[in-house]
Amino acid sequence: MPREKEAFRDNLMRLDELCPGKEMLCTSEVQRALGMSRRGTEKLLRGKLIDGKWISKAALARLIS
Repeated sequence: MPREKEAFRDNLMRLDELCPGKEMLCTSEVQRALGMSRRGTEKLLRGKLIDGKWISKAALARLIS
């Protein structure tokens, strides 16, 4: 069983603080939370989105860890 990365929990807690009460984030929320441009966000999330728009907080935390 693979171990989670060291920064995963910290990233997940930070995302919870930035977007409370949501489990799924849209691309514009990810863009605001990470402080990235639209183009950079699209590049980071390419192939990871559900229905072309949504990503779970856990998947995003794993991705940025």
